[in-house]
Amino acid sequence: MFDFIIAYMAVSVITITSRSIQEDVILSLLVLLPTVWIKIVYTRTKYKKVGEQLINLDKTPSVLPGIRASSVIFALFAFFIVIVSYYGKFRIGISWLILLALQLLYGQFMENTLNKGLMKNGIWTGNRLINWGAIQSYKWMGTKEGYSTLKIEYIEYYSFHTTVLKVTIEQKEEVDGLFKKMVKV
Repeated sequence: MFDFIIAYMAVSVITITSRSIQEDVILSLLVLLPTVWIKIVYTRTKYKKVGEQLINLDKTPSVLPGIRASSVIFALFAFFIVIVSYYGKFRIGISWLILLALQLLYGQFMENTLNKGLMKNGIWTGNRLINWGAIQSYKWMGTKEGYSTLKIEYIEYYSFHTTVLKVTIEQKEEVDGLFKKMVKV
């Protein structure tokens, strides 16, 4: 969510200052397309700097089901906005709708272009790098449907975070060995 904080602020300003739906669309596209493009370039550049890939987690479940669910919510939200804007006297949310659409496209693009993996400099998951030094603890939670779940606790930006990593059963020993080597608990 906070990855797009600048875009959220821009959309808020656009919503307050614009006077028509056409102005909403034009301003949103002029501001949000470059913002999303910069985010894509930044993320891909960061991915190239995370070091060589030690273990590829490409066989793990993707976030695409979540993106599909978000797409359904987006379609319902879009239908509501169009109906209210067209039949009502209110001009609401066109720029928010454009932002949501761009976020969904960004998520799908990044899911399809960047591989999850255990890298030399840390864990690459969810379009972010968790440095090995930031990891405070990790624990295997169990196995279900051919995947083992690894709960990782780490500190980032002076706050405590938790993430879950799904690993195929075949890769569990390899991943566990790498965590024992890289994480100093």
